[in-house]
Parts: sequence; C-alpha cells; structure tokens
Amino acid sequence: MKTKIALMAAVMAFSYSFAQENPHLASYSQKIDSIVVSEKSKMDTELDAVDKNFK
Repeated sequence: MKTKIALMAAVMAFSYSFAQENPHLASYSQKIDSIVVSEKSKMDTELDAVDKNFK
C-alpha cells in the first residue's frame, strides 16, 4: 500500500515538473491527476472497510 502511495506521488511530481516545461503535456498531467484522485478515493474506501473490520 505504501508503495502505491509513493508511486502515485512520484508520478504526480514528475508530471507537474515535466508539464511546466512543455505546455502540450498539460492534458496528460490532467489525466494523470484524475487517475490519482480516483485511485485515492478507492484506497480511502478500502481503508474505511479495513478500519470497520478491525473495530
């Protein structure tokens, strides 16, 4: 789980830094950001289920 978070953070950081150099990559950055947001919401749902089962 921690590796997924680290990978997503690295992808976001890379996309932000790379998109600043090339304006045509802004659309790719937005797509990556949307993927990261959707994965984060899925992960939050999974963590809520784990917390509920733990209690």
